[in-house]
Amino acid sequence: WGEKKQILINWPIFFFDLYAQRALLLLEEYRAKLHHAEDRQLRHSIQRVIDIFQSSLFQALIDRLVVTGLM
Repeated sequence: WGEKKQILINWPIFFFDLYAQRALLLLEEYRAKLHHAEDRQLRHSIQRVIDIFQSSLFQALIDRLVVTGLM
């Protein structure tokens, strides 16, 4: 049961990582479609979110949540 319990505990981590990667991909695809001058601020904001998702600080915080069992 111990090994099965550990696998079950890791499922939320797996899905969070999967969803985060998918969200990042969708943001990058959406940003690439914004070409008009009036989209400049939106492109900039989306890029900021992408940069946060890709940052080592964000990854470290997620790792910390996983280690402490908050996720």
